Amino acid sequence: MASPHVAGVIALMLQANPTLTYEQVLSVFQQTARTDSWTGSVPNNLFGAGKIDAHAAVMSVAGTGPGPGEPSVLRYFDPESEQRVITIDATLPIDSGFVFGTNRYFDKAKATAFTLPPGQNEGYISQINVWFGYKRDGLTNETYRILVYNGTAEGGPTGDPITSNEYLLNSVNADATFGTQREPTIHTFSEPITVGSSFFVAVDFGSYGESGIGNAGIVSSNPVGQRVSEAWEQWSDNTWHNISDAWTSQQGTPGSGTNGWHMWMEVNIGGTTSAQDVTASIPSSIHLEQNYPNPFNAVTVIQYSLPEAANVSLIVYDVLGRVIKNLVDDEMEAGVHKVQFEANELSSGLYFYRLTAGQQSIVRKMMLLR
Repeated sequence: MASPHVAGVIALMLQANPTLTYEQVLSVFQQTARTDSWTGSVPNNLFGAGKIDAHAAVMSVAGTGPGPGEPSVLRYFDPESEQRVITIDATLPIDSGFVFGTNRYFDKAKATAFTLPPGQNEGYISQINVWFGYKRDGLTNETYRILVYNGTAEGGPTGDPITSNEYLLNSVNADATFGTQREPTIHTFSEPITVGSSFFVAVDFGSYGESGIGNAGIVSSNPVGQRVSEAWEQWSDNTWHNISDAWTSQQGTPGSGTNGWHMWMEVNIGGTTSAQDVTASIPSSIHLEQNYPNPFNAVTVIQYSLPEAANVSLIVYDVLGRVIKNLVDDEMEAGVHKVQFEANELSSGLYFYRLTAGQQSIVRKMMLLR
């Protein structure tokens, strides 16, 4: 029964990256598979590595094929899954403490591990998206930092951060209602951040006192019924600890230590060259970049490159092939060009954009999330 849809997903993966080997495809399936109360601990003889996640598998290889700097998304956000901001006990006030946020234990930072697609040993982060599910009313000058560390899911963050950027907590995309959060807080970088095959992204709330407890919380997945090795936290003594080991079950039952949650973060990362290389003044061939950000809400930017002057059309289509908007229809000079696409009146869903320059044509997908 599984063979047809697994074969279909492999076909989509090969369409995104025709160079994938059997071993790479298998590794992607294992890394992106979902687990829940039905699958239990994996691997096992019934569910293998878990339930196949077609969308995550395809997106994880979309930026690993030929072509410098083609971005891919690591840990693609699933807007249809259950999300929550977990407190120690739902019957206690929010100040009792967050698993992923400022809490009564004064944990400093929450971090999640990322791994580049198979065969990619170096990448360049251009954007980090974090889903915040709560922020206290009345925040003023309180800040948080986005940091990137070396490290693996099994060993945790190591050494000093590769980069550190500070932001105001009152600017995060969340409110005080614990509502389901569909839109991330987006952090973009003017200079790409170089990372290896495995790294951590951390949200650092810094040192805070009693008045800072319950300032903000990060959205998590539903409990997955097993230890989640990628989620770590930094205690007030600056030591790192795996959250599944440090916290109890989702109901706060002492001694369970078996349940874990995924933190909702995404990383947009390039291929084998830096952003400066991608935006060289005169490219050697026509190239269409993935829109940025993606997924997007209302506004996104599409970048394309021309090796020589050409008649160019750039058109957005819906999934039925209907023209949504003609973004470019003109003679364009050689070099790199950027176009902003506004989708204020469109509904959430998958769209396509086609670049035609002379006799060449390239199509890419983009996702609009409301």
